[in-house]
Amino acid sequence: MDFSTIRRKLEVGMYANFSELNDDMLLVRDNCYSYNPPGHDARRDCDEVFAFYQMEYEKTVEKWNKSQQLSPSNKKIKLDKSPSRS
Repeated sequence: MDFSTIRRKLEVGMYANFSELNDDMLLVRDNCYSYNPPGHDARRDCDEVFAFYQMEYEKTVEKWNKSQQLSPSNKKIKLDKSPSRS
């Protein structure tokens, strides 16, 4: 997995949810760890990028969850079932 593949998948709407995107992002990190030993410049860059990514991912998911809780479509509507008096 690489960033260009993730970008392409984002552009065509292949991700059904944040979790799928996160899974691919973590594959990029895992690939970096597999091919770059600790202390290597690429590994340090990877650690920096993914520290930032993880913070942003958590904030984004939190905002999404809050927006879903506040969404009018998620509120239950209580209907008055008493007969009308006209």
